[in-house]
Amino acid sequence: MNSSATVIEEIDLEMDLLEPSGYATHDEYFAMCFQQGGRTVYSVDLSVPQLAATLPEPDPDHPQEGNRRINPSHARAFAEYVQERSNWVCPSLLLRAPEGEFEFHPRKEIGGTQLGVLSIPRLARNSLQILDGQHRILGFHLAWRAISENIQHQREALAIARRDGSDRKIQKAERALRGTLELRDRLEKERVSIDIVIVDDPGAYKQVFVDIADNAKGVTRTLSARFDRRKVVNRALPLVAEHPLVKGRIEEESDRLSSSNRSLLTAKHLADLIRTVQVGVARRISKKLEAELDERVVSDDAQRFLDVIETAFPQLQAIRKGEKSPSELRAESLLGSATILRVLAGVYHDLTAAGPNRMTEGEVADFFASLVSHMDAPIAEDGAWKATGVFVDSGMAPQASQGSLRKLTGEIVAWARNPPGWIA
Repeated sequence: MNSSATVIEEIDLEMDLLEPSGYATHDEYFAMCFQQGGRTVYSVDLSVPQLAATLPEPDPDHPQEGNRRINPSHARAFAEYVQERSNWVCPSLLLRAPEGEFEFHPRKEIGGTQLGVLSIPRLARNSLQILDGQHRILGFHLAWRAISENIQHQREALAIARRDGSDRKIQKAERALRGTLELRDRLEKERVSIDIVIVDDPGAYKQVFVDIADNAKGVTRTLSARFDRRKVVNRALPLVAEHPLVKGRIEEESDRLSSSNRSLLTAKHLADLIRTVQVGVARRISKKLEAELDERVVSDDAQRFLDVIETAFPQLQAIRKGEKSPSELRAESLLGSATILRVLAGVYHDLTAAGPNRMTEGEVADFFASLVSHMDAPIAEDGAWKATGVFVDSGMAPQASQGSLRKLTGEIVAWARNPPGWIA
């Protein structure tokens, strides 16, 4: 009896010491607390699954007050980025919460920053609202959901393969499942920083959002083209930039060229030319093709196009030799327009594409040379350029919409196949 009583007492003691987390009313996090702009800010870090479990999933159909509408494709792209890139990066997410919802227990203070434990009631999770980072937060939700669904489907596929007894299918299913489990484990270990601003007044948190937007300097597409090495076009860019026609004549910061800018193209413009040579005007490189293309081959293709237009147009030969400046070219010729050069790249792609009507690079250069006397800008009001419908009156360049790019490219390709009488 004494032995039984002792066992019961030990069980009672163990039960008293147990604190199953599933019954907890609060979540506790190591955190920092500091002041910024007269407001209290808590800074914590969460793993991706913790983030998906803690932060409500943003709804693209119902924008949060004080925030812009969500672009679902942007969020999906971020979800793919996190899953595909082991070296992904994410700036701190900025949330807001009302006064009095959280408890902070400081342990130490260093230079105005308190280190301690932040306690968030589970009932108050919906009090967390997004100030900045809603596309990334939705992306994390989508990524974690996709990983969970993939694991379920891959386990089912493995079970079916084992039932069927096919060694090849079993090995394939095991590899797929192992890869997704490794991805899940990686994201469970990696962390995302979150700053929580304590603010109640709707006018105040709307002002915070406006201040973020006003003070953020967006990354231009030119900088993205130079620094983002995920895309084969961007990896080919520095190689193509060594071509004599464009070397030293590439704007590396801005997406636009002023009339007096000494550059012939921006890095964004050159990337557009490289892409167009590969797949045609107003088209994107598919994921499948992205994986197949080599940047050196892509660079060689683009440099051959630059060779062709330099051979065909004396104005561009003058640019390469330094006899004419890009700003002078923009003032007198359509060739000073990055949009026209992109269209010519599309024409080059279509004319040299494999097929019964394929033209050689020399034949394309000869055709382009036949347009030399028609490249003056602004365009004539009764000329062939205006008749294409993609130029405004006295235009110095065609309109740059996708539809206009496709239409003008098609018109010029038709001129090459069946030259009209006005072509020299």
